[in-house]
Amino acid sequence: MSYTSARGSRLAPTRTSICLRALAAASAVLSCDAETAACYGELKASLRAKGTPIPENDLWIAALATQHGLTVASRDEYFDVVPGLVRVAWTEPSATPP
Repeated sequence: MSYTSARGSRLAPTRTSICLRALAAASAVLSCDAETAACYGELKASLRAKGTPIPENDLWIAALATQHGLTVASRDEYFDVVPGLVRVAWTEPSATPP
């Protein structure tokens, strides 16, 4: 979110940056803790053993989502190989607001 906002910082706030700020204000921020790290280690070992590793940053997302029983919204199908993780396909919003 910060990159998107910073990229357009010289300009008037864009619709995207305004929406992102509203989303951030209405969202809970989850922190990684020892339980997250344990889940990360288990997932990494499991995926490596199956020969299906995923990118490190996404592995942290998967660990946090798994720890809290959350669904991941993503275009990245490799989340589908994470045991116990539910992914819903992220789609582009329509070009015109409803």
